[in-house]
Amino acid sequence: MTPEELTLLTQQLVGLAKENADQNIKSAVHAAEFDAALEQMASKVIEQILNLKEEDRMVVCMATMTKLLVENWILQTAKKA
Repeated sequence: MTPEELTLLTQQLVGLAKENADQNIKSAVHAAEFDAALEQMASKVIEQILNLKEEDRMVVCMATMTKLLVENWILQTAKKA
């Protein structure tokens, strides 16, 4: 993947993540800090996924999403208690 393609992919991930971010999360930190965190994390995610064998990528992504959803659910449940 070229540097330009990596930049475009990072921008796509950041854009999607921002669109779907919870307003409470977005407002918990300064906007520039939130954007920097999104960019840094997106870059790391891309790096980690691209270092996997292609046939393993989808399963690793789904497992990671499942883990994060459960962690988020637990945090939300604990916050309400």
